[in-house]
Amino acid sequence: MLLRVEGISKHFGGLKAVQKVSLEAEVGGIVGLIGPNGAGKSTFFNLIAGFYPADEGEILFDGRAITRLPMHTRARLGISRTFQLVRLLREMTVLDNVMLGLHTRTRAGFLSSMLRFPWVRQEDEWTRRQALEALAFVGLGSLAEAPSTVLSFGQQRLVEVARALAGDPKLLLLDEPAAGLNHTEAGVLAEIIRKSRRADRAIIVIEHNMHFVMNLCDRVAVLDYGQKIADGTPIEVQRDEKVIAAYLGTHRQQKGVTP
Repeated sequence: MLLRVEGISKHFGGLKAVQKVSLEAEVGGIVGLIGPNGAGKSTFFNLIAGFYPADEGEILFDGRAITRLPMHTRARLGISRTFQLVRLLREMTVLDNVMLGLHTRTRAGFLSSMLRFPWVRQEDEWTRRQALEALAFVGLGSLAEAPSTVLSFGQQRLVEVARALAGDPKLLLLDEPAAGLNHTEAGVLAEIIRKSRRADRAIIVIEHNMHFVMNLCDRVAVLDYGQKIADGTPIEVQRDEKVIAAYLGTHRQQKGVTP
């Protein structure tokens, strides 16, 4: 098992964003993480990536406890993620934006870059080559030198995926990658994610597009009010009464929350 999350929790004051959630992701698999708005999905990703420290629980990655490791160390170990909001630097080219995703795998600092040691030049060439391969993989190789401002929203999403893939991660965390995409664009993205599946990589996808998730993922876990209420195959999850209630708002109405 590549990733094993055991009883992880995160509280923000009186808000219990994630409550004793456990999840596993094995190599070669794609796991979907769904739930209503505010269910704790992105917070859960932030706990795995190290953006937030966990209040309790353990995270095991590739057989190693990483619960207390900083975010940059987890990235070096092979954890990469995208975000809900597109985060491209508009003043940079498409290629430069993807190359940013490789900074955790390079050694050059400010001084060595200024002195231009031979190994720094070799590292720069490697970084550029990796970024170009990632852009070609998502179908944007021809736009490598274009300014990021010329991209459509769908293309910006693909650049973010390319940036996450450029570092050759073992664990790929995709936070609502299909948000804002039309049906055709979402179909292209789903195919790229399928092609990203490898025998040494696990993928976890947060998404509100149910058609996208159910047709892409091998397993689906469901969060509601920070708790995991279901975990199984797409068919099993779609038939789960607690999941149906969460999405239809039945128990939300009972708690006085508007669906």
